[in-house]
Amino acid sequence: MRTDWLGAEFDGVKLRLWVDGALSQRIVAGSPEQVLQTMLADLPVTDRPLLRSGWPDAALTPVPSAVAVAADQGRMPGLSQAAPADLMRHQPGRIRGFLTTRPDFDGVLCLIGHSTVWAHLSAGEVVSFRSFISAELFSMIRSFDALPAPADPADDGFAQALNHAMSRPAGLAADLAGLRAQVTLGQSDKAQAASRLAGLLIGAELAAARPYWLGQEVVVIGDGQWDAHYLAALASQGLSAAQADGVEMARAGLQDLWQMMQAKG
Repeated sequence: MRTDWLGAEFDGVKLRLWVDGALSQRIVAGSPEQVLQTMLADLPVTDRPLLRSGWPDAALTPVPSAVAVAADQGRMPGLSQAAPADLMRHQPGRIRGFLTTRPDFDGVLCLIGHSTVWAHLSAGEVVSFRSFISAELFSMIRSFDALPAPADPADDGFAQALNHAMSRPAGLAADLAGLRAQVTLGQSDKAQAASRLAGLLIGAELAAARPYWLGQEVVVIGDGQWDAHYLAALASQGLSAAQADGVEMARAGLQDLWQMMQAKG
């Protein structure tokens, strides 16, 4: 099905391109614009506007701010926060897509990716947010120690490490060192260590993000890799979070931007 627009999202690691409803993806090493132009090179799409979300050179709008705003030369703005200092690039597009389904949402979105963002929404605006690089830390430690991907979040090691980190987040650095020692001493295999590593990092994150999720309606928006772990972690705290697909929210956000551009002529 032909669409009147093309959409691209760059999440800091992966570039997604929507052409006529079809999605293609590539890992980016270098400039996302160069990768995008390579993806477009063999497609007959030069006559259609290209909308971008998550672009490094897009403008940043300070919070509190609505996300349903106009784009600058097709680039959807990111969001910035002065104190504590923070920013998000591609997540506003996903938030925008989510708000097309729930425009009156008043609560917190947990946007999972290479970094995880907890965003407080009210009256169609992002009031405040906090970013965590838990997944990035996991990838770095996993690569250094040759660990597998984290196992099922129902694994006892994940739950135990999660609860431990939530009760003693200040000890995270020591706990990570101890985890490495357990593998070296043969007290834990690498699969168990991967589950415990995920539990420690997410547990410390939940402890720090407690003001965002405690007593709030929370919706987890992700791409699949970590969603189940965050849902299980929140469930362990007595919170039943809803879930939305991050890629679909990104596409919906670009679609909403296109409709705004059309309405304004």
